Amino acid sequence: MNENQRSSNEGVFVEVGRSLGHSRSGRLFVAFAVAALFCGLAAVAWHARDLAATVLTVGLLVYGVQLAWRLLPISRVTRERWVRERQIADRCPACQWRGLLWAGIGIGIANFCPSNPTKPVGYLELLVPGVLVVAGSISYLLCQRFLRNERNS
Repeated sequence: MNENQRSSNEGVFVEVGRSLGHSRSGRLFVAFAVAALFCGLAAVAWHARDLAATVLTVGLLVYGVQLAWRLLPISRVTRERWVRERQIADRCPACQWRGLLWAGIGIGIANFCPSNPTKPVGYLELLVPGVLVVAGSISYLLCQRFLRNERNS
């Protein structure tokens, strides 16, 4: 650990200690509280290994995609155009429902990857994702039309 990192960590502990009145017992209390929190989280992760693995996987995927997105060489003009289109889309009611498309796709995938593969897929399990995909697709098309009209005017 380098000297700068050590001093910044000690600075955090000093600030927490100040809020507890400069007392060693206050800092000791905070240290035990933090240790208890992480021990509790470790116990939950140990007992729910599948959930912990899923949360860790999703977290790493989200972080990796965000990092890759920031590293892409996208021009400033393109980023400014995306910001303008996002601001225009915030005014369109249909643009608020575009997420239904992806929710329907996700639920459809979840229905076709059941934990019990011998169980047949029922019509109701296909109805909800189908309705969401159709509604999201219509919303997406209306939003694209709205954006095109706003760009031209």
